[in-house]
Parts: sequence; structure tokens; C-alpha cells
Amino acid sequence: MARILALGHRIGSRSYGHVDLTTLTEAAIEADVRRAERVLGAALGVDKVFRPPHGRHDGRVRRVLAALGHEMVLWDTDTRDWDHEYWPDLWVSHRVRRIRSKRRTVVLAHDPQPNTATYFEALLTQLADSGLIDYQDPFTL
Repeated sequence: MARILALGHRIGSRSYGHVDLTTLTEAAIEADVRRAERVLGAALGVDKVFRPPHGRHDGRVRRVLAALGHEMVLWDTDTRDWDHEYWPDLWVSHRVRRIRSKRRTVVLAHDPQPNTATYFEALLTQLADSGLIDYQDPFTL
């Protein structure tokens, strides 16, 4: 996590249990979010961001997150790197086509999917070659 932070990125949470938070009580939502906070520690920083699992949220989830000081962040493009039908690297070209059609996008990718780790740089390179992002290989910094 230290390297990610050193490169200027933010670390966010997506809960500890990765369950649909809308099915939990407010107390259970808070307990799950706080458990993830303990694991992530100071890496969350002052401006905490949170992605609800599966994008599922309702008024209760939003209230708990706000009370705990988290800003909820959602995505509009799922890489589908988790979908075996798109393995090993079809998800890269599939998502580049989708992203090209937008002015601004928030991309969801999953760690620890082996395909994400292997092919994410190819996604970034294709987006840069398309002029959609300014990308410099972080390993050359």
C-alpha cells in the first residue's frame, strides 16, 4: 500500500465482508465498515472513499457511510475482469471500446483477479494510445 500511496493514488474501502450492505442493519453495516477501516488503517487517509460491494446502496448505507466520514464512489465502467468469459484478456479491448464512447469514466477493476494484475497495464496502454488518458508506466518513475 505504501507504494500505491507514494505514486499519488488513494486507498479506498469496499467493506470487509463484501456482502450486499442493503441487506444488513445499520449496526451491522457500521461494524463491517469499521472492521475494514481497522485493516486498512492510516492508508485510508483523511478523505475516506468507499465503494459499496456490487454497487448496492440505499439510504441506510449512505447514512452510515456519511456518519463514518466516507465519501461513496461508484463506477460507470466495469472491466469484467472477474468474468471468465472475458479471460484472459478480452476484457481489455472490450472495455477500451466502451470507455472511448465517454468523456469521463470511472473504471472498476478487481484485485486479486490474476487477469487484472497481468493485463491492467495493457488496458492503460490502449487507453493512452487512444488519447483517452495520459499514462506513464509507474515502474519507470
